[in-house]
Amino acid sequence: MKSFQRTFFFVFILFVCFFSVDTVAQKITKKHDKEIAIKIDKGTLYGSLLVPKSRKKVPVVLLIPGSGSTDRNCNNNMGLKTNAFMYLAEALYENGIASLRVDKRSSGKSMNTFKSNLLKITFNDFISDACLWIDTLKKDSRFSKLILAGHSQGSLVGLVASREKKVDKFISISGAGRSIDHILSDQFNVSFPMYADSTKMFLDSLKHGVYMKKAPLFLKQSFAPYLLQFMKQWMSYNPSSIIDQLKCPILIVNGDNDIQVPFSEALLLHNANKKNKLLIVPEMNHILKNAPRDRVKNMQTYYLTDIPLNKEFVKKTIKFIKKK
Repeated sequence: MKSFQRTFFFVFILFVCFFSVDTVAQKITKKHDKEIAIKIDKGTLYGSLLVPKSRKKVPVVLLIPGSGSTDRNCNNNMGLKTNAFMYLAEALYENGIASLRVDKRSSGKSMNTFKSNLLKITFNDFISDACLWIDTLKKDSRFSKLILAGHSQGSLVGLVASREKKVDKFISISGAGRSIDHILSDQFNVSFPMYADSTKMFLDSLKHGVYMKKAPLFLKQSFAPYLLQFMKQWMSYNPSSIIDQLKCPILIVNGDNDIQVPFSEALLLHNANKKNKLLIVPEMNHILKNAPRDRVKNMQTYYLTDIPLNKEFVKKTIKFIKKK
């Protein structure tokens, strides 16, 4: 049972679970956040724009959250309570950098407008939505340059969006270097090594658009049939191939205590496009905070909103954004 619980924790972060959670606003975001929205045919996308006071144009960072129901602040109501993007937005603000945090279709305030279409959301929808946010920010005359930063699954979404739309810089945060089926296989095999062959067959079938009904229970519990199209699209993207196509400056960030996406994935991205800066942050975990390598203690940080972000990550990310 404990083995299943550990695996399920990883899976709900990776999947499309349609829930959200209210968060405790910090002083800067509570006072200066501006809600913005984009209406599209199936609903409305919402985000928080935080812009420092300045007589000159300032850089703006579009922050793309991770998978599932993860909202604009990197929280959800299945246990993930980090406020990671809220903390990052405030640090950027204090250093003269604007930011836009967004709720995906499957999270936060945006989710409420997509209720009738939640089960039909595809991975490509997230990419097209990111492109809409890019277009919106490009029209704003207050901004000097646009940087796209994606966390976890958001790294891949940001990679594809940055390929489709010209951005000035791209930041991959805790992003995979291989397609997601390989990442999932590694994670499942930690807890269920006896089902390694069955897991590979099941994930291969999803990648080809086929749902295997005869599969171990933990796989069927983790992958509902309605996720078939979503998973097929997600698995079709190879991050290392895509990052090689980007021409803008790139920062690749990973924590060496990340128990979800190990820093070896960042090395794959780094080797795929040598025109980038690699930042492996000591003691940082997947949610950008200091944590021990012990899995249980590491995961406990996922539930505590008052833990600040890793200082080196914040400092060097800001330095990359400001560099001309």
